[in-house]
Amino acid sequence: MVVGLKCGTTGATDQEAKKLACEKTKELVEIFEKNHGSTNCNELIGFDRSNLSAAELLAKKHLFQNKCPEFLETVVSFLEEEI
Repeated sequence: MVVGLKCGTTGATDQEAKKLACEKTKELVEIFEKNHGSTNCNELIGFDRSNLSAAELLAKKHLFQNKCPEFLETVVSFLEEEI
């Protein structure tokens, strides 16, 4: 969303901005996958969230607290450097 707000189009004919936003998004995804192995949440945290109850998810809260900040740091670092 941030890439689109910064680099995205302001009109339907702004193809250069659209191209730039797509390139930056692709670059971010590639960097994220290189650093973390995937962009799929279930793969990143190591389990399928859709099969768990709210109580089971809450019991795994520590996984989110330990892993997600690292993922966010990758994205924020990219945005600070590139945008």
